[in-house]
Amino acid sequence: MTYTLKESERTASAMIYSPMRLCWGKLVHPMGIRPQTWLKMTLVPEYFIVLDANMLIFGGQQPARLSTTETYLPVAQIIAFHLVPPFEFEPDYDPDTPNREMKSLTINADIFRFDGNCRVSTIAEFAFSIQGGGKSFRSLYDVKISHPTAPSIKPIQVPHALVRMDHISYLLNE
Repeated sequence: MTYTLKESERTASAMIYSPMRLCWGKLVHPMGIRPQTWLKMTLVPEYFIVLDANMLIFGGQQPARLSTTETYLPVAQIIAFHLVPPFEFEPDYDPDTPNREMKSLTINADIFRFDGNCRVSTIAEFAFSIQGGGKSFRSLYDVKISHPTAPSIKPIQVPHALVRMDHISYLLNE
């Protein structure tokens, strides 16, 4: 049975990273939700529905590619997420907030590498600044995403990505 989009739903082209997999296609989301920050909200479904989905599965000498009309991805397994460029991004922060700055860093998330900027406190040590405070996902800005295990895959540049805080390691770019 093929998924039928409801009147209250829309789609957005998205890329979803999970352990040893990369999926892209049309993410189904409620009309009132900003899909680029949906994972930071409290009401997130257990599965993301992706229509016209493509998936790269890593683990062998070459990534294996799968295509399907619809895929159901467990949100609990998502380690990173972003919309497919070009897309209009409205910052999810106030640039005039005092004692905050952008910090250039590299994040390793499973087999994926994210080089970008993260908003951190200017009055606290970095280790304290990256504490989640109960949030599962952190925003990264002006991000270049690459795949060190598959260098033949061209890096992608996006203005905004979300990474799951308990599945990443930070490398500072001083």
